[in-house]
Amino acid sequence: MDAKSVINNVTNNNIWENAIWVNKEEKVFFVPIWRCGNTSFMFLAEDYNFELVKDFDVSDYTGFAFVRSPMKRIIGQLERAYENNNPIDYVDPTSIIQYVSKLLSEAAKGNWIDMHMRPQYDFLKNYNCKYYLDLDSETSLPTNHVFIDKVVSDFRSRKLWVDDGDHSKGKRNRSQAANRFIKIAKNQILDEASLKIIYDTYKEDYELYESI
Repeated sequence: MDAKSVINNVTNNNIWENAIWVNKEEKVFFVPIWRCGNTSFMFLAEDYNFELVKDFDVSDYTGFAFVRSPMKRIIGQLERAYENNNPIDYVDPTSIIQYVSKLLSEAAKGNWIDMHMRPQYDFLKNYNCKYYLDLDSETSLPTNHVFIDKVVSDFRSRKLWVDDGDHSKGKRNRSQAANRFIKIAKNQILDEASLKIIYDTYKEDYELYESI
């Protein structure tokens, strides 16, 4: 599937199942991971001849992926999972706290109520990526793979995960709502018990991140 079609069907979960971004000329693939720059990558994929392909044989391809510290990723996971399944009203934090508690308790059992709760390793387990890059580090070492470094450099320069170019009132309101969610999460959700659940649930993500 070409990048424009992906953008037009981004909310269709079926297109993402067992799918990766592939450049067949360069023999390079990129593994999309929710809350790890996938939306940003989607908007530059066309410029580098990537297409989204299901069940692709990557045995003679070079793979890369962005990964994050689980603690940096978890707020975005919870916020998006809540938003996908509830009215966006952050005035009363009660519903947020109750729903996030449910997300975390189910995640501890290996049940991902929303796809954004999936661990990073779950996206990566079927692929032997050569390069894992820290999404949040502007000073990540280059891979010395000319094509991948060019893509990553462009990705970082665009900063699409921070600003997608839409400054409409609706977008501003969504940003304000997200900021309220972050404040509620940090002050009322991420207590000692929740942090333990996060560490235990995403232990392999912690190990992966610490290895890069």
